Amino acid sequence: MKCLIPILAVFASVAPALAVAQTEADAVRAAIEQVFDGMRNKDSAMVRARLADGVVLNRAGERDGAPVLSASAVQGWLNSIAQPRDEILDEQIWDLEIQVDGRLATAWMKYAFFFGGEFSHCGVNTMMLFNDADGWKIFALADTARRDKDECWMPPDRR
Repeated sequence: MKCLIPILAVFASVAPALAVAQTEADAVRAAIEQVFDGMRNKDSAMVRARLADGVVLNRAGERDGAPVLSASAVQGWLNSIAQPRDEILDEQIWDLEIQVDGRLATAWMKYAFFFGGEFSHCGVNTMMLFNDADGWKIFALADTARRDKDECWMPPDRR
C-alpha cells in the first residue's frame, strides 16, 4: 500500500496534462472534420471558418518526371466547393495523426477523394494549424494526389 501511494500521486499529477492534450487533439480533429463536412455540404463558409487568413495550399507531385510543388489560391478552392452541382465532393480521411504543442498543431492523414461517388484521387494531406481566438485554423495545407486507384491503398469500407 505504501508504494501504491507514490505511484497514484505521479499519475494524478500527469493525468490533467494528458486530458488537456487529448482535448486539444480532439479540437484539432473537429476543425479538420468541419472542413471536409463543409465540402460535402457545399458550404464554403463552413470551410472558410477553419482557414486562417493567408492560408497556403500546395500539392507535391511530378510533372514530366520532375518533382514539382504547386501552389493554388484558397479562393479558387472555396469557389469550387460553393459551385452549384448535383455531385458531392467527398474527401474521406483515415490514419489521422495529430501533434499539438501550445497553439501549434500538425496533422497528417491519408485520404481518398470522390466526386459524385466516383473515385477521383488519393494521397496524403498534411496540415499546420494555429489556435487563435476563434479556435483551430489551418494556415498551411499540402497534399499528394494519385489518380490511379490501383496505386491507392484504402480501407475496405472506403473503396
